[in-house]
Amino acid sequence: MAAYHLGFLVTLSATALTACAPVDLQGSWSGTWRTTLAYDNGTITMELEQDGDAVSGSFDLDGSLCVGSGSLDGQIDNRTFTATMINGVGGEIVIDTRVSADSDSFDGTFDVTDGFCENTSGKLDLSLD
Repeated sequence: MAAYHLGFLVTLSATALTACAPVDLQGSWSGTWRTTLAYDNGTITMELEQDGDAVSGSFDLDGSLCVGSGSLDGQIDNRTFTATMINGVGGEIVIDTRVSADSDSFDGTFDVTDGFCENTSGKLDLSLD
């Protein structure tokens, strides 16, 4: 019986360590984005740099007539990654995502807060390349 309890504690400890592991978003990411409109979706890539909880980088959003590519600046708080993406024509997108326990994917929502497609929202999913 004692061995069973010890195995249970080891499993709990390993799970707790994975959940508390620091988030690492540095690298190349790719995935998809979609709005509630059936025709408004595409692919997204990001190149991210990380310094502590601060994240910066670039993005390329294919399939959109009004966003394209640009830069991003964001923040990590626990497993939540939020960022503002600015494209070259003045559009602004705010993302609010949740990072997986092993930091190899994140998904969440986006809102276009400025520019031609202002007030558009949707979902995105990205994985580490």
